[in-house]
Amino acid sequence: MKKILFLYMLLPLAFCSQLTIKDPVKKELIGNVITSGINWFECNKYEEAGDYLFTFRNWKYKKIFKYESFNITGDKSFIELYNLIILTLKKKEEKEIKIELNKTETLTLIFKGKTMEFWVWNGAYNSYSCPMNIKGINWLFGKSQK
Repeated sequence: MKKILFLYMLLPLAFCSQLTIKDPVKKELIGNVITSGINWFECNKYEEAGDYLFTFRNWKYKKIFKYESFNITGDKSFIELYNLIILTLKKKEEKEIKIELNKTETLTLIFKGKTMEFWVWNGAYNSYSCPMNIKGINWLFGKSQK
């Protein structure tokens, strides 16, 4: 009788559990940029999804450390983004290039001669990265020699 009572008490626990245990997502640091100790930008690749996550300190707030991010899906898109940025920076043009990331997010590349900034519109507000030159872009995309 005690065994039946014990099983009867454990039965609801088996059906009411809300925890789902998953293996940790594998990520690889592609590159990062730290300037003046306060500006920070990082790129990580998430293996299973094939996504590249760019995380940066929002330059919109000079005294507040607020971080924003956007992602690029696939190796081809990652390489295309890198090539587009490098080619435009080498031309030292002043222009804006808008890239639709998904239905609500837009990435705008702001080129100002030798530097460029990432602006991310998330459907509610813009976030701005610090200006970066070719050397910083190479570090971010993992193209510099370490």
